Amino acid sequence: PRSSLSYIHCREVLINLENEMYEMLLTYQWKFNTAAVRAEIKGKADAIMDKYVRDNGLYAYQNVMDESNNTSEIIDAQIGVIDSYVEIVKGLSIIVNNISILRTGTISSSGFSAQ
Repeated sequence: PRSSLSYIHCREVLINLENEMYEMLLTYQWKFNTAAVRAEIKGKADAIMDKYVRDNGLYAYQNVMDESNNTSEIIDAQIGVIDSYVEIVKGLSIIVNNISILRTGTISSSGFSAQ
């Protein structure tokens, strides 16, 4: 089956993204799992993802790090969870060029612009 992981450029984006997120998250190890710290982590994760959007590696993303995925049980276990959802930009591996043959005068009479 084909997926985004079938394409090397998609894997490269994910590897680089994972490495950047890992480096950022390491700075929060042993901090307290509070709403303020979670918001700070999410803000930094959003900044990393924004860079990938600007560099055309991602179409869109969503980071979630709040009480929905950091329940009391998770916090009591000394764990912090950030869920990241990404849409990776796809390449032009196949390009289709459709050429149509028209009668003489069809383009100029139909409003198409000649180049």
